[in-house]
This record gives sequence, structure tokens and C-alpha cells, in this order.
Amino acid sequence: MATTGITRLDDLLAGVGAPIGLNEPAPSFAVGAVQDLLKCWFPDTLPLTDYWPKVAGRKWAAPLFFAQGSASAHYGVYDQRMHNLVLAVQQKWNRLEGKPFDLPETGEIDRLTLSMLPIGTAHQPYATPGYFIFAHELKLTHTLKALTMIAARECLCDFTTPNRNNDGPGLGAGLSCGLFHWSQKTGRLFELIDYFFEKAPDALSAIFGDKPNTLGPIGPYFRIKRVLDQLELKNVALYTRASAAQHNTDFPNERKRKAGDSIDRSLEFANPDPGQPNWLNCFTEMLSTVRFQKLMLEFGLATIQRMYDDTYEGYPEDYRPIPGEGVKQWAPKLTTERGVIFTLDMVNQHGKDVKTWYRRFVTAHPNAGEGEILHELQDRGGEFWMKLKPLATKPEQVKAKESQRDGDRARRQFYLDTWYLGPDVYDPRL
Repeated sequence: MATTGITRLDDLLAGVGAPIGLNEPAPSFAVGAVQDLLKCWFPDTLPLTDYWPKVAGRKWAAPLFFAQGSASAHYGVYDQRMHNLVLAVQQKWNRLEGKPFDLPETGEIDRLTLSMLPIGTAHQPYATPGYFIFAHELKLTHTLKALTMIAARECLCDFTTPNRNNDGPGLGAGLSCGLFHWSQKTGRLFELIDYFFEKAPDALSAIFGDKPNTLGPIGPYFRIKRVLDQLELKNVALYTRASAAQHNTDFPNERKRKAGDSIDRSLEFANPDPGQPNWLNCFTEMLSTVRFQKLMLEFGLATIQRMYDDTYEGYPEDYRPIPGEGVKQWAPKLTTERGVIFTLDMVNQHGKDVKTWYRRFVTAHPNAGEGEILHELQDRGGEFWMKLKPLATKPEQVKAKESQRDGDRARRQFYLDTWYLGPDVYDPRL
């Protein structure tokens, strides 16, 4: 296998490192990657089933992305619970019929155990560093860290998690999904699906209901082209708050529309009506397919590179510039891994506003250091949500926006505090 970029694992695979066990210094990238692997390949192994905490009734893929709580104390740490977990996996493997080799039942990660973990197909692929390193043979670089940190918050590390207009009253953006929750409203979701269509047209069109060797009204890709045409319309194809209110007045017996719903009900992606095509199932099936997960990872890494450096040539040139791209160019004071990834995540969520916030603050405070700038951006990101819904609105809307603001600030604080991001200079090659 290719090098992982994690020296401890590379040494172990090369046969020159001691097993990873209870005496491993913590926290450790090597242990974290192994925990990712166990989650993906052995999700039903005890005590793994109670190892991962639940948030809002669902289990998260990896605890490194938690700002608070018990999970953050366990990721990258080889404690007794981790020892018991590895031992349980070794015992389970040794009971399998036809296994190529036996494992020592030590509760430690030796070379054989590490080589065994990614054998075969992952039971449940999760967008975590360990999965990308072993399933897709990527190195743990600054760019891969940025991608996984953003994906952890946008899609909960789950490739298939959609957002069905749940951003709050008046904020409906149509369907958003994928690692970065590319949005229908902004046209970014079109670019992701268009990229898929360019790379694997037959596989994609089959998922969306096109039949092989059937020309249809406008050629062999009739259904998927309808979807792409609708996505390319961006916000024009969606109800705004005003148009939804007018529609509800004009057609009181219909299901009430809200901002973000599609005007053409036969092409509603987030909330399909009964009797209309269930496009949401098509998107879910697409994102559940390893082939499209790999393409999405490709596109996501290119997106990160362009967000960081607007001279990067690996992003498709026929797509529009990414709002706020070129952090390297417009934020020269932000140079560390922690600072750049923090800012890339903000750009993914707030677009070009982050550039404006940065320039205003640096102009007013020319001697400000990186830490001061990052905390300023954190505050501006929190205020963004309250400005969308002023305090004069309904109390429940105020509470929703306050919750969003507080969650946004907590998320940014985690980026500033976690051991997983360091003070070394950000370099997309490393």
C-alpha cells in the first residue's frame, strides 16, 4: 500500500515499528486512523457499538470532530476501552472461515492486524481520515484534513446525509448534499452532479431512471439532463419567501410551499410530492455508491485547493469562481494549518463575506496577529445568523437563530482548540 503520511503507521507497515498499544503517546494520528477503520469495517463489533457517542439520536462516525463531550477524550487515545475493542476484533477475525491468516489476540495493533483492517470492502464507508487513507490510498495532508474537518460538520461524516431545507425560516436553499453540502440554490450542487455526469454518464443516468439503449424524447440521458437543467437554474427555479407566500394565497388547497421548494413540482428534489418522481432517493442512491463517493472526494479535494489558491488549475475551468476563493491570496496573515483550515471552513459556509470581514478588520487593526483575526472571524460568523433574522421576528425564529449562532461559534472554537490542527505552516502538498 502507498504511504499514509502518518509515520507511526508507515513504520508499522514496513515492519520496523513496535505494536501500537496502551503505552502509545496520546493523542495520536495513528490511533485515530485505526479508530476510523474499525468504525467503517467492523461496525457491529462489541464494544464498538457503544464506543461511539450519539448526537441527536444518531451515532457519529468519528469523535475527533466533537468540540465537547466524552468523545473528544477518546479519539486518538489508546485507552483500556480501545484495547478491549481491538481484542474483540482480533477474536472475531480468528473465528472467520477461510481467513488468510490468524491474528495474535493481544489487543494491540501489530503489522498483521493493521494489514487486516482494510481487507475487502468497508461495511459502512464514512468520510473520515482513516477511511480515505486506507480505502483510497491518500496521504494525511493538510488538504485532506481540511476536507474531513468540513465534511464532519456539513454531512456528519456520512456521504448520504442530505439537507432538506432545514436551515430555518426563509433560508431554503433547495436540496444540499455531499461532503460540503453543495447547494441547489447557489448552483454548486449542479457543478457536483455535472462533474459526475462528465466522468460517469451511463452509471449516473441509470441511477436517475434512464434506461440503456432507450433514446427518449431528447436522447439517451433524458431524465438526468432534466435534473441537471433544473439544478443549473439555481435560485430561479425555487420559491423565494415572497413567492411562496403568494402561492399559498392563490392555491390554499395545495400543500403549502416554503422558500427553497421547487416551483416545478415534478422536479422537486428535497421534498417530493406524492405521485411525483422521488428524486431524493436517486440522490441518496448516488451518494451511497462507492464510485460516486470516489468522484466526490476527487471533486472535494479540487474544491479545497481552489478555495485555498485561486491559481490552482485542477478545478474545472468551466465552473464559476467559488465565492471567497483564494484564501492564500487575500489573507496573507493566515498561514498556519489551524488558521487556514478554520478560514476554509468559513468560506465554505459564508462565501465571499469572509474576505470582507478579514479585510475590514486588518485595515482597522494592521498589527493584529493571526489569533486575533481568527477570533474576529469567529464573531462575525456568529453575528451573520442573527442578521438574517432580527430580534423583531417571532420568538421561535429568534431562538432558532440564536441556537445557530451559538453552534457556529462553538464549531469555530473547536477548530481553534483541537490538537488535530497544528501551528505548522499550511502547505497543500504536506
